[in-house]
Amino acid sequence: LQFPEAEWLVNLTGGNKLMALAAFECFGIPNARRFYIERGQPRTMIFLDSSDPEDCSYKVSIREFLSGYEFDPRRTAQESKILADRDWTLWETARVLAENATSNDLFEFDDKERTKARQKGIVLDTTRLGNLNEQVRHALEKHFKVLPDNSIELDKTEGEFVTGGWLEVFVWGILYQNAEALGIFDVQRSVKPYRKGDREANDMDVAFMNSEMALVMVECKSGKQEHGSAMEIFYKVNSVVGQS
Repeated sequence: LQFPEAEWLVNLTGGNKLMALAAFECFGIPNARRFYIERGQPRTMIFLDSSDPEDCSYKVSIREFLSGYEFDPRRTAQESKILADRDWTLWETARVLAENATSNDLFEFDDKERTKARQKGIVLDTTRLGNLNEQVRHALEKHFKVLPDNSIELDKTEGEFVTGGWLEVFVWGILYQNAEALGIFDVQRSVKPYRKGDREANDMDVAFMNSEMALVMVECKSGKQEHGSAMEIFYKVNSVVGQS
């Protein structure tokens, strides 16, 4: 081994028996402490030298958790920060929408319009805006670009927001602001894990790590859900869980 004088902590949890035995033999050196972790106590290191168990205070991030299952989060840490900063500017608008919007979508978009709004942006004319709850309309006018004819111009990011993305931003913000009280951390929106060779990544609307070092995902759906049944949503979530 390189650095034989270093202190080694060797986790023998997981893998098959041959791998565990190989790791056990490889690190049979004076400065190595070999341990395993029971599933019901994910933060407790149980040492094989019969010394007292120790609690591990290290918080595993979403990126580290996914890497352990050979997933790449695709978005860099810097890109995740940019997304969080942008979402934070949108959160108050999302809160107003969550509090005042009706049970239907904000706008009656057909599939073509919905796709256009998310890929290129869209202009919301006064007819559409006039049908909105007053608080919702004022919130949109305050945050987005109002044209001289009182319509609102949205880019593709803002188009995604009004076609359902606002609920993800709202849920993310609620969890992010209350993470410490809830015992969770590393709250992120739109996590896209993928493995090499995958055609496209799955999408976790909101994800976070909990105190048991487990990755938790929240699937956000707003409106009438004419684009997919409740069972289709369940199958998507089950598929993401099954891959890990």
